[in-house]
Amino acid sequence: MPRLPDVQKLARKDGRFHPEAFNLVAAGLRQALLLTGKVKREGEERHLTARELLDGVVDLATERYGLLADLVCERWNLHSGADVGAITFVLVDNGIFTKQPDDRIEDFAGIGSLSTALRQRARERLAERN
Repeated sequence: MPRLPDVQKLARKDGRFHPEAFNLVAAGLRQALLLTGKVKREGEERHLTARELLDGVVDLATERYGLLADLVCERWNLHSGADVGAITFVLVDNGIFTKQPDDRIEDFAGIGSLSTALRQRARERLAERN
């Protein structure tokens, strides 16, 4: 079985984002599969859209960091959906993630401010607890 690249090394080589941002996006994929109910599916049925992956990243970040999620992501240089897309395509290019032929990095560009999404999700989580 081929050995997967070290995400930490990929992050350092890429240089745009903190290594933990790569870990968050990688773990966010699993979170997105759980949120969408696709975790037990195979092949194309398991495929996530850019929006679904971003939702998984946002959900996981707020689960882990709560109200500080936007500050944590900002510290890691994650500001937008385009940033999540950039990490996603580094992971695709290095065989950690896969993509469908019609997937494009531009799919992440229209998603907007990560900070806004994180603050909104944190508020939703707080409201659910009350």
